[in-house]
Amino acid sequence: MGRRLNYVKENDLAHGEFTNWVETLGMDIREAQRFMKVTSELPNTDTWSHLGSRALYLITTLPEEERTKMH
Repeated sequence: MGRRLNYVKENDLAHGEFTNWVETLGMDIREAQRFMKVTSELPNTDTWSHLGSRALYLITTLPEEERTKMH
C-alpha cells in the first residue's frame, strides 16, 4: 500500500492533489502517511510481513541507530 501511495504522489498527481485523492479512497491522510513512511523506512519485506501497520509505524519513528542495532 505504501509503495503505491508513494508512486501515485510522485508520478500521477499535481502538487497539492494528494490529500484530496487519498480522501476519495476513504482513507485518512495520516494513515496514508504512515503506510508511506513504513515503505520508505523499512523496505525489506521480511522485516514487516508479520506486523500490523501501527507497530510498523512505531518502528519507523525510532532513531536509525535504535532500529538497526541488535536487541
